[in-house]
Amino acid sequence: MSIQAAGVGAANETDTLLIVFTANNNGQLLDCGCSVGVAGGLPRRLTAVKRLREKFKNMLLIDGGAFLGTADRQLQNYTVIQAYQKFGYDAVTLGDQEFWNGEAFFAKKVLTGNLPVLCSNLEGNFSLSLFLIKKAKKIGIYAFLHPGAFVFFPSGKDGN
Repeated sequence: MSIQAAGVGAANETDTLLIVFTANNNGQLLDCGCSVGVAGGLPRRLTAVKRLREKFKNMLLIDGGAFLGTADRQLQNYTVIQAYQKFGYDAVTLGDQEFWNGEAFFAKKVLTGNLPVLCSNLEGNFSLSLFLIKKAKKIGIYAFLHPGAFVFFPSGKDGN
């Protein structure tokens, strides 16, 4: 999909605050191959983000969570975290999948992964909110993780 086809570029780029939202990476490094016509993966996403940043100096990049996978593949999930660092996200919210590899992996790799992790309703080392200044506008971002997200976790995966 080209940037124009996505409807971006019609407005004056210097006056536009572009909000780019990603979500549900699910631990995938390359496209998942889960359906016909899927053309994704982290390298393609990074290329798209770089092109948008070149065109839009005022861009917020936000991830809605579930960026890690649910397989017990800590190395693969850590590789996703390293890739996410290269994107320059303004905010990365949490989904249930970020806790799949256990509390130790979450604390050691996700929280210390130089990602702007955001979750307002979990106890611990989280930002309650994120305020950014873009084009002399103060923008607040809040993220909440619903406790029901953990309903489908296998016993013991949520620390219980």
